[in-house]
Amino acid sequence: MSLSQGKRFKQILSSGHLGDQKPSQLLRKLQQLIGDTQIDQCFLREIFLQKLPNNIQVMLSCYPDSTVPIEELASKADSIMESAIDCLNFTHNPVTHSNTVDISAELNELKNLVSRMCQDRSKSKPLSQSMDSRKDGPVLCWYHSSSGPRAKKCMDPCSESENFKLQHQ
Repeated sequence: MSLSQGKRFKQILSSGHLGDQKPSQLLRKLQQLIGDTQIDQCFLREIFLQKLPNNIQVMLSCYPDSTVPIEELASKADSIMESAIDCLNFTHNPVTHSNTVDISAELNELKNLVSRMCQDRSKSKPLSQSMDSRKDGPVLCWYHSSSGPRAKKCMDPCSESENFKLQHQ
């Protein structure tokens, strides 16, 4: 092995990972580094696969050694990478400053509304007190409260109903 071949193999082994290039571009780069040097295709395949992200390696592991040409393997890796990027672009919804401002404004509005509701509730009589005050005076249905003794209809509970008068004699 000449010095230039040794340097080439060192470059092949030490060359970086995929980075922002496509797997097929990485393969071409590896093939250019090899040049005319005779190299076992299984060795090249292993080096190529090791430089791919783990998830891509796993997906390509279903293709047994040497049954699929390395160029086709690189093409499949390209397709997988493109699909993964499309999925990321579809699901990625970046939070922008304007979204944060909108959400913050809505949150403040809700806080103010709850605060006003709590203040209004503290000023009004508790429900138990308002129920007790109804026991003091006569309990009239809507018909008797609007028409008085002239009402032709009546609904329970009403102090003007016959049932009420019989129970409270």
